[in-house]
Amino acid sequence: MRVTLLALGLATAVLSGCNTTPTKPEPLSTVTSADIQSVQSLDELVALRAPLAAALNGKAEADYSADFATLAQMDAQIVELKIAELTTLLDTRRLESGVVPLNQLEALRDDLAANPLLPEVQWQPVLAFVTAEGVKTGQRIAELEAEVETETNPQVQVTLFDELHQTTGYASWQSKRDELIAALLANIRNAAQSDSYDDSLLDKVELIKQIHGDDAALLDEMITVDAQVYAKLYFDALAAGEPDQAHALLKQMSGTEDFPAIQDKLAPTSQKMADYFTALAEESVKDPENLAQSYRWYKQAADVHSILGLTNPESPGYAALSDQLFARYQSLSKADEHAAALSHLYAIRAFTPRRPGLRKALSEQETRVRDLSVKRLSTTDFQSSYKDQDYGDVISSFITQYLFEHVPHDVRIVEREQYEAILRERDLSGDTSTLSSVNLLVSGSVLESKVDSSEARNKKMQRVEVGSETIPNPSYIAWLEMSNKDRKSVEKPMETLIVPEYENISIGVTRHRKVGIFSVSYRLVEASTGRVIFPDSVTVSSEFEDESSEGVEMGDFVMPFKLADLPSDVEILDDLAKKVASEIGKNLVSQLQDQDLKYLAQAERFADQNDCVGEVSALGSALMIMNLKERDTTEVAERFQNDGIACMN
Repeated sequence: MRVTLLALGLATAVLSGCNTTPTKPEPLSTVTSADIQSVQSLDELVALRAPLAAALNGKAEADYSADFATLAQMDAQIVELKIAELTTLLDTRRLESGVVPLNQLEALRDDLAANPLLPEVQWQPVLAFVTAEGVKTGQRIAELEAEVETETNPQVQVTLFDELHQTTGYASWQSKRDELIAALLANIRNAAQSDSYDDSLLDKVELIKQIHGDDAALLDEMITVDAQVYAKLYFDALAAGEPDQAHALLKQMSGTEDFPAIQDKLAPTSQKMADYFTALAEESVKDPENLAQSYRWYKQAADVHSILGLTNPESPGYAALSDQLFARYQSLSKADEHAAALSHLYAIRAFTPRRPGLRKALSEQETRVRDLSVKRLSTTDFQSSYKDQDYGDVISSFITQYLFEHVPHDVRIVEREQYEAILRERDLSGDTSTLSSVNLLVSGSVLESKVDSSEARNKKMQRVEVGSETIPNPSYIAWLEMSNKDRKSVEKPMETLIVPEYENISIGVTRHRKVGIFSVSYRLVEASTGRVIFPDSVTVSSEFEDESSEGVEMGDFVMPFKLADLPSDVEILDDLAKKVASEIGKNLVSQLQDQDLKYLAQAERFADQNDCVGEVSALGSALMIMNLKERDTTEVAERFQNDGIACMN
């Protein structure tokens, strides 16, 4: 509708100019600047421009300066709208690199040049906008071409060719990519025919599998080459006296996506690959001094059998290995290296799970390590200066219960009575070693536990109905004032009326207010040293308000006495004590929870410092707590067992 009306106004002005011959030409257009700015449709604006441009054709700009200015504003608005439209279009076509494919820009510029909405000069900014995008794309193409010139990694080359094909839209880059892939495939086949495998061939094979994964025959061919390369590298490592390297290579292979298919291809040589490690272990176990080496080779032999899908037969050397591990376990246990001793029992279980006495030894050793790992915590009665309302024992009991419920596996709660008995025994005997039965103490003081009460007395006025009274009936008085004649036609009203009687009364009101405050300072302390690990304080408060009012009787009105309903001071303080204890419990839980994760982090620090004894101890502690929490311990147990044997032998 806007275009129609504006265009009609323009046409009328043009016709009017034709029918009159003013001394000074009248403007051809009635379209205002605001009208142009309000048009946001490119098609509407182009339609609005056409009659004005036609009317101005051949006219002198000096005679129609206002109309030429209007036309210029229309042209600028058309350019702005067209560039906005192109921006939206190009944003939908941008690649991950942020540029628009060159062939699409070229086609777009050709179309804009062939179908301009404005004369060449006015249309130039639109063409320049597309040209600028082309410059950005050209710069990216130049960067990619420079990378292609220097890149030697086939996988990266293929990626570069793909991006160049996308960025340019030219099929020539696709052809170069296909030529490279064909050359790689030929190289792989030549290597397979000449039995000249190396690890670089694996990357080439993987690239072909990624590109032609839907070609079943080619995929099977590549998996066969994969298996041949792995077997060659494996036996080369063994021949070079590097069994650890061969084992690592096999582990790497087992993690590949196509490993099940590769495993089938390795079947003819699988037993030979596994027997090598068994032979190494059998020879090594003859010398007890080789315990760590023997264990590692037996462990690797079991891994190789498992990876290759073979049954691992019970080796004749397992009995000797088990005896050596058990002897080492006993010496470590006597030396109080309980975590390391436990790792040796786990190793025995891996090879001879039915060894006599193993189950009992495991249970006893796990208990020792667990007792050392799970910190024991006790709470002391919190001190209080308020003897008539001593909440120290209450606070302590609530905290103990909270910790027991929220961190039952991270710390072991020692009842206060038990801890106090330990202290009494220490004082009598002078033996401080019993303090080790408690690792952490929670102690504190009740700084404040009080209830402040206040009353505010006041009066309030209230108008109430106190009874009734008899008053003359206004209708009866009006009736008396009538003439005798008129009275005969009106029924005689009642002489009086009974109406409610109201009085203003004053009621005494008392506003009662209670504010309870409970403040506690506390600390988590290392029992053996007295070192404060975590000091803190908690303050909570609560407020209660209610009204009491006097009883009032006046006439028929009765207001009973109202007593304020507030909790007692004891109830307020009991509730605050529970809240304080819960808050303290939450704060302590944040310090005490996830002890297993803290032990694992500790193990990493020891490993970085090359302290394998500390690492094994921390891993054992983490493992015990993870077991209590029923968490997955597969990786931690494996590391604990392997590192324990390696470190202590």
